[in-house]
Amino acid sequence: MSKVILITATLGLVFAGSVWASSPGDTVGTTYYDMQNEISAGSRIVVDSEGGYHIVWMKANAAYDNRAVYYNFIDESGSKQLGDGTSVSSTSGAGFPSVDVLSSGKAVVAYHNSNNNDVNFAKDGARGTGLFTLVDVPDTYPAHETAYWPKMAVDGNGRIHVLSTVNFGMTNWWTPFIYTYSTDNGSNWEDVALVDTLLMQSPHPVCSRTGGKTAFVYGRPRDIEADLDWYDADMYYIESADGSTWDFSSRVNVTNYQNDDTYRVWTDWDGMYDNDDNLHIIWSAIVYDYDTGNASTDSCVLFHWSSATGIDTVATALEVAYPSYWDLAIAKVNLGIDANDNLFALWTRYSASDTSDDGYSNGDLYFAYSTDNGDSWSSATNITDSQTPGCAAGDCDSDHWASMAEVVDEYLHIMYIHDTDAGAAAGSNEGDTTACQVLYYPQPNPIWVGIDEDEPIVDYELRLRNYPNPFNNSTIFEFPMTREAELSIYNIRGELVFEADASKKSSIAWDSENQGGKSLASGVYFARFTTKDYALNRRIVMVK
Repeated sequence: MSKVILITATLGLVFAGSVWASSPGDTVGTTYYDMQNEISAGSRIVVDSEGGYHIVWMKANAAYDNRAVYYNFIDESGSKQLGDGTSVSSTSGAGFPSVDVLSSGKAVVAYHNSNNNDVNFAKDGARGTGLFTLVDVPDTYPAHETAYWPKMAVDGNGRIHVLSTVNFGMTNWWTPFIYTYSTDNGSNWEDVALVDTLLMQSPHPVCSRTGGKTAFVYGRPRDIEADLDWYDADMYYIESADGSTWDFSSRVNVTNYQNDDTYRVWTDWDGMYDNDDNLHIIWSAIVYDYDTGNASTDSCVLFHWSSATGIDTVATALEVAYPSYWDLAIAKVNLGIDANDNLFALWTRYSASDTSDDGYSNGDLYFAYSTDNGDSWSSATNITDSQTPGCAAGDCDSDHWASMAEVVDEYLHIMYIHDTDAGAAAGSNEGDTTACQVLYYPQPNPIWVGIDEDEPIVDYELRLRNYPNPFNNSTIFEFPMTREAELSIYNIRGELVFEADASKKSSIAWDSENQGGKSLASGVYFARFTTKDYALNRRIVMVK
C-alpha cells in the first residue's frame, strides 16, 4: 500500500521575534545556526528499512551560543516523535553532523566538538528514541593536528566508515584526511590511516546498501606539489570492493582536466551507489582560466559522472549570483535513487534577481532526475519557489543547506534550513543572525510507478503558486484541482483578510483593492490552500 504524506507548513509561526514565511515541509527543529556543513552537504537525513526518517542538524539558541547536535525521528506513519528534537551531544561546541542507520534501525551520528577538539560518534539506544551513547572516535594522525568535519556512512555489511580532515588553518592550508572504521556497531574503532592530502575538507564515504563496496569521493588539486591554488582541482575517488581491503594509492581521476579546459572542481560534491552497485558522482564546477588563475565566484555547472555514461551536464548557472559562504550559484548538491533505477539530484540555487538588502542571494531548492542512469537529465524543478528581493533581516525567505536521503520512493525525502535572512551569518558574518526553521519535506517523485491501483490517485504537483509575486494590487493563484478546497489569505498578524471556495478550480484571481471597500496595505501576506487531505502554504508580497 502506497503511503500518502500530508504536506503542511507552519503559517506565520513566531519564534524569538521573527515571523516565518511559508516554506514547504514540517518543522522538526529550530536553530540560529543557519550554516549546517563545511563545504559539501553530507548526509543529515536517512530513511531506514521500515520507512522512518532520521534527521540531524546543528543547533544554537543564538549565534555561536552553546552549539549542539540535535536529532529528530519521523516514523513510518509520518508522525514526528521528538517534538522539536533532542540533543545528541552532551557538551556544547558540537556541530557538523552526519547520520546513517544500522540494520536494527538505530540511528548513528558522527560530528566534531570544537571545544575539546574531538571527533565523536553517537548511537541511539533503540530506533527513534533519541537516547544516544557517545564514543570518542580516533581523530589524530601522527605528526598532524586533530581532524574535524567527519563524514560517515554504513555499508550493507554493517561496517561504519568515518572520514575526517585536519583543520587547514593549522597546516598552511594543505589538508590531510584520515580514515577509521568500526565493525561492531561503533563500540570499537581501528587506528586511523592517512588517505590523501587535499585542499577542500569534505571527502565523502559512499557505501553500497546491500554489500561492502565503498568509495571515498573528493576533490584534489591537479598538482599537489605546486604553489597553493584552490581552484585548479579534479574529481577523484578511491574504491574498495569489500570495504575492508584498501589501496589508497589507487586513486581514480574522474575529470582529468587539462590546462586549457574551461572547468575545475570546486567544493561541492556527492556520491552514491545505484541498485547494481555502480558508483555515481556529482559536483559543481567553476569556470577557470589556467593562464591567469582566475576563477568564477558564482557561475558554475553541475556535472554527473558514472563509468557507464562518463561526464554529463545536470544543470547550468552561468550567470551572476551572490551566494553564501563557500558556495557557487549551484551549491549543496545531493544524489538519490528510487527502486526503479531513476536518479535524482538536489541542490540549492542562488540568483542575482533575488537578493536581500545586504546583497546576498536568497536560496531556493531545485531537483532534476534521470531515467537513463545519468546520461541525460530533466529540466530543473524549483521546489521552494520563494522570492523575496530586497528583503530585510527577518523578512527573507532563503531556503538552503539541504540534504536529501539517498533512498527515494514516492518522495524525495529532504531536510533543509529555512532562514529569514540570506547569507551564512554563522559561517562568515554574512547578513544578520536570525531564527531558522529546520524543515522536513517529502517532495513528490514525479516519475514514481509503484502506486497501488486501489488507492486514490494523488496529484503530484502539490504546489500553491501565484503570479506575479511580488504584486501590486492583484495576483492569480494556481493550485491542484480537487473536489473540495478553500483558499485563504492572512496578514502578517495572522488575521484572515480573504477567503474563497476553491473546489473544482485550478486558479483564483485576488484583487486586494476589492475587500468590501477596504484597501489592504503593502506588506507580507500568507496564502493557504486547504483540502481534506492536505494544506499548502505560500508567502506573498504586496508592493504598492
